Amino acid sequence: MGIRSAWERLLEENGPFPPFLSHDWFQCCLNCYDEQKRIFILVVKDGSETVGIAPLWRYGDSVRRIKVRKIGFITGPDTPFVDFIVHKDRRGEILKTIMDHLYHGRGGTWEVLTLSQWPEESPNYAILKEILSGQHKNFFKSPSTMTPYIPIRGNWDAFLQTRPVRFRKTRRNIINRMGKLPKTEIQCFRQDATGDVFKEILAVSEKSWKAQKEISISSWKEARQFFQAFTGLAGNRGWLLIWLLKTDGIPVAMEYDLECGGKVYALRADFDEAYGEYSPGAYLEYQIIKSLFDEGYLEYNTGAGLNSYKLNWTDQIRQNVALHVCNRNLRGEMVYQLESRVVPFLKRIRDRKWRSR
Repeated sequence: MGIRSAWERLLEENGPFPPFLSHDWFQCCLNCYDEQKRIFILVVKDGSETVGIAPLWRYGDSVRRIKVRKIGFITGPDTPFVDFIVHKDRRGEILKTIMDHLYHGRGGTWEVLTLSQWPEESPNYAILKEILSGQHKNFFKSPSTMTPYIPIRGNWDAFLQTRPVRFRKTRRNIINRMGKLPKTEIQCFRQDATGDVFKEILAVSEKSWKAQKEISISSWKEARQFFQAFTGLAGNRGWLLIWLLKTDGIPVAMEYDLECGGKVYALRADFDEAYGEYSPGAYLEYQIIKSLFDEGYLEYNTGAGLNSYKLNWTDQIRQNVALHVCNRNLRGEMVYQLESRVVPFLKRIRDRKWRSR
């Protein structure tokens, strides 16, 4: 909490920045998730000026049954991506300072540094790989998540014509089915000062298929606490976009989005299973994307996962990766040799066997 003002100032001076790099977002992650992980935020200063922040935590883990001490980005289950927060004109200098500190100042406290949910297009990612290669450090990457997104260009009708005929026909049928329900309306909320909107979100979540699998906001205590805490903060910062589809005053579908700089990020969506035959979730999704085109937003990010319903809307995809840096100690070396040499070798043998069959 003591570095909040410096954190926010660094973001503002090097923006625009997404909500997921804000002090508020990380504070909510720390308060609500992974009590076994310990805060390990590094602050880089030039004199009294904060020029870089590494939002990290430490935790125990195992890799191929090898117990290791890990350092990684602070994330929650709904974190779309994460990054170092650095002065945009001093990226290389700051990232090198962070890595020098980890190797020489903290080298005895970790075996593996895993930077997951890191956008492959981040300039920090490219620079850090170059630094590690130049210093002959042990590292490798693995896939993290993939997120379809819609660049919003032109008008809605023109965009819709780029979608397959069958897809457009299905959406017309969904609109017609929803028209049979009484008093259908969509509400959009930019704030939730009373908490009533969040209660309606939970009401939909409790009746969704995700609740049965205990992965909904309502059934997962930590997620409920996280979204309840962040909703108020996001509303105050102008980031909040909550959409509710109601029929006869009853909420039957919802989507929880955040918006910053004209870009919209979908975090959670649910619908009431009792109305499943009407496809309320698909109907709400259609109306949200149409509204974003009509109101001149720049981009809509669908959320992680290459689900078919997302790929019906777009073929544009962003890749997040996990960069694994292995320390020059016994267990760090073991992990590096296994993951970068032994495992790929065994996979090549397996693939040859399958091809020969």
